Amino acid sequence: MANLTRHRWLAVSLACALVQTHCSQGPAGPDGSTTEDGSSNGDVRNDLASDQTAPERDGTNIDAEPSADADLAITALTVTPASATLTITDRMVRQRQRFVAMGRLADGSTVPVSAAWSVDRPEVLTIDAMGESVTTNNSAGDVVVTARYGGQSATATVRVTLDFAIVLPGAPPGTEMAFAPGAMPTMDNARTSTWVYPANETVFPQNLHRVLFQWRPAGNDRFRINFESDRLRLSLYASGVHPTCTSANNGVSCFEPELDIWRLIAASNPRASVRITIDSARSSDPGRFYRSAPLSIGFSRGPVPGAIYYWSTTAEGVRRATVEDARPANFLTPDETDGRCVACHTLSRRGNRLGADVGGHNLWIV
Repeated sequence: MANLTRHRWLAVSLACALVQTHCSQGPAGPDGSTTEDGSSNGDVRNDLASDQTAPERDGTNIDAEPSADADLAITALTVTPASATLTITDRMVRQRQRFVAMGRLADGSTVPVSAAWSVDRPEVLTIDAMGESVTTNNSAGDVVVTARYGGQSATATVRVTLDFAIVLPGAPPGTEMAFAPGAMPTMDNARTSTWVYPANETVFPQNLHRVLFQWRPAGNDRFRINFESDRLRLSLYASGVHPTCTSANNGVSCFEPELDIWRLIAASNPRASVRITIDSARSSDPGRFYRSAPLSIGFSRGPVPGAIYYWSTTAEGVRRATVEDARPANFLTPDETDGRCVACHTLSRRGNRLGADVGGHNLWIV
């Protein structure tokens, strides 16, 4: 809270015997903050992340029907092909599929018609006025293609899948050569990496991409992280070196996906799970690699809105952060309360008021 004059404050006499304990001995998290009383203001939406990169708008939703054959009376409409699968094997190369709308006449014959085309997931696939669809290469998934003409409508389905590898920045030169195509992993528990974080079956919001995957490297220095589902096969070649893990000096290797990588994985699997394994190799012992036990993680259908308010031992007050924030901001701390410690606090059910014990004798409401 940068300016107290923008808020209406109410001071009410309050006795809180635990305030000094809270201000001096609160349970600390990784940054010295506690998060057990966080709250979210809003429901999970049923759409994909609102900050997702916008696809090309090349006729994704054509509302007006062409007039060339507007007088043609049809009794039914079909789309050919009725289903298709497009597999992206190179992130820079988009895949295409042409659809044709066929109208059935009163005599039973069929003719192609100039339909209005649309898709239900333009972040995965777009379509133009001629029925030419093209992948965005931002994510995978199942897409419904709809054609409309003469008061009739018909649909087709497209499954877009991803199947490629990415060499991440910082990966040692030739890392991908440590994992020969088609080679099988060697079984050796002493040389196999083991997961540290996240826990199995953790479910992540679509809009939380700063996830630090962590594993014990078992003496290896070359890694391939594999993400697999029914629509995704993504391999990431990595060094396992990350500043957070290096500074911790606990012998753990780490990987944190950038936003575009997170979208490839999460947006391709809304309300679904992904299987992750780590292939590990040692530069001093080429020709063999070792595969970890699988880890399953899931994703929400859409972004999680709202904010989390929590008490921090570091700030001696309440901090606020949204799910996607890189770091929290001070909300109600001694800087905003004339140096007085902020302790016990609670949020109203609607999430529009916060009450907190300030200085041990006052209830502040903001």
